[in-house]
Amino acid sequence: MIKRLRQVQPFWYIVLAAFLVMTAVYAHHLTTHQTPDRVAFSLPVGGFAVYWYGVLIVSGIVLGAYTVTFEIKRRGLDPDHVWGGLSWAIVLAVIGARLYHVLTPPPSMCETVGICNALDYLKDPVRVIDIRQGGLGIYGAIVGALVALYLYGRRYKIDWLAYADVGSYGLALGQFVGRWGNFINQELYGKPTDVPWAVYIEYPSPLYSGTHTFHPAFLYESLWNLLTFLVLYTLATRRREQFLRGELLGFYLILYSVGRIILETVRLDSPNFFFRGADTGVNIAMAFAAVLIALTAGVLLWRRRNIGKSQAG
Repeated sequence: MIKRLRQVQPFWYIVLAAFLVMTAVYAHHLTTHQTPDRVAFSLPVGGFAVYWYGVLIVSGIVLGAYTVTFEIKRRGLDPDHVWGGLSWAIVLAVIGARLYHVLTPPPSMCETVGICNALDYLKDPVRVIDIRQGGLGIYGAIVGALVALYLYGRRYKIDWLAYADVGSYGLALGQFVGRWGNFINQELYGKPTDVPWAVYIEYPSPLYSGTHTFHPAFLYESLWNLLTFLVLYTLATRRREQFLRGELLGFYLILYSVGRIILETVRLDSPNFFFRGADTGVNIAMAFAAVLIALTAGVLLWRRRNIGKSQAG
C-alpha cells in the first residue's frame, strides 16, 4: 500500500486537497449562507488589498502548469518551456480576455456603471484597462494563450502543439480552481432556483431583488472543468499513441465549448448579439461555442482523413 502511494504523482494530493477544501467551503455556505471575504490579505506596506479572485486564478495557473510538467518530462520534452511558454501565455491571455469582455460587456454593466456596449468604452478609454470595473472573458483568454504559445514555439523553434496537447488538461485544471473566485465575488450565478445546492447571493441584480437563491453556475462550470481535466489527463497519459499532434487540444476546445453551451441555459447576464440596435436574442457565448465546436471538429476530421489518404498512398 505504501509503495503504491509513493508511485502517485504529488500533484494528485494537491488536487484532492483543493477539492476537499472547496467542498467544505461550499457546504459551510449552504448551511450558513456566508461567503468568505473577498480580500484574502492586505500587504503590510501600503495596505494594498489582495483579493481571493486573483489568488485563486494564479493558484489555478500554477497548479495546472506544475501538473503538466510531469507528462512533459515523460515525453522527453523540456519542462522549462512549460514555464517559459506560460509567461508569454499569461500576458496575451489577459489582453485577449479583457478585449473579449470590452467587446461583449454583460447587460448588468449597463445598469451599474453605464457600459452598455463596446463603444461606451471609447468615451473613457482608461476604463478599458480597469479590470476591477468589469472583468475578463475566458474565450479571449484561450485565443490569446494559443497565439502566445504559437509565437513562443516559433521563437524557440519547438513543437508548440506537442506542449499545447499536454497543456490542455493543465488549462482545464486551472479553470476548475479559478472559477471559485467567482463564488467569493458572488458573481457568475444562474437563474433563481430553490434546489438544495443553490448559491445564496446577498445582493443580487436589481432585476431579482427579493430573490437570494440561484443556480451556482460557477460550480457547474468548475465541476465540468474538473471532468474535462480527468478525461484529457487519461487520454494524454494512457492513450497517447492513438492521437495526432494537436488533437488533445482540439478535444479540450470541444469539451469546454459543449460545457459552455449547457451552462448558458441557466446563466444570467450573458450578452446577446445586437443588429441595428435591436436585440437578436442570439447568445454570443453560445454562438461562439457552437462555431468553435464546428471548426475544431472539422479540422480534426480533415487532418485524420488527409493523413489516412497519405498513408494509403
